[in-house]
Amino acid sequence: LTFNSKNSHFNLPIMPGIYTIKGRVSDDRGVFGEWSQPEKFNVPPRPPQIDQKKITSEISVDKKSFTANAPIQWTKSLGADEYKVQILDDKNKAIKQLITKDENANLQLRPGTYRVRISSLTSDGIESEAFDLPNLIRINNIPIQKPEHTILDLKLKQLKIPQTEGLM
Repeated sequence: LTFNSKNSHFNLPIMPGIYTIKGRVSDDRGVFGEWSQPEKFNVPPRPPQIDQKKITSEISVDKKSFTANAPIQWTKSLGADEYKVQILDDKNKAIKQLITKDENANLQLRPGTYRVRISSLTSDGIESEAFDLPNLIRINNIPIQKPEHTILDLKLKQLKIPQTEGLM
């Protein structure tokens, strides 16, 4: 790509990737100087966009697996080849991470409170700015029911055994 500009600032609509740029300037007579040394720069993909209304923030645990399925979905990002999904605990520590080419993920989580962070990745390994879901995901534990105690009221019956006289 070659272009002429009278400004030192310009916006170029280029796709995410790794680029090399070099330049040279001319004086008011139109005489050009030497080319600059090449400089590499990255154009990251855009972060994914998520419709928060489609995400359930309160989820109950399955009684058999003791985990919950927390589905999330986002829109395709320009220039993204993959997406990185991180699950953060209540201390903001990453406890789970997955890379997917899809625009959705089904997160299997144990009871707790989590934050989800998503970023876009290019095939060159360039990562977008991360996007945190604004709401926390809470996985509710199985409610423990109080045990029921049944006390049997046994009434003892007095049994009278008939006497047998003269048996021998």
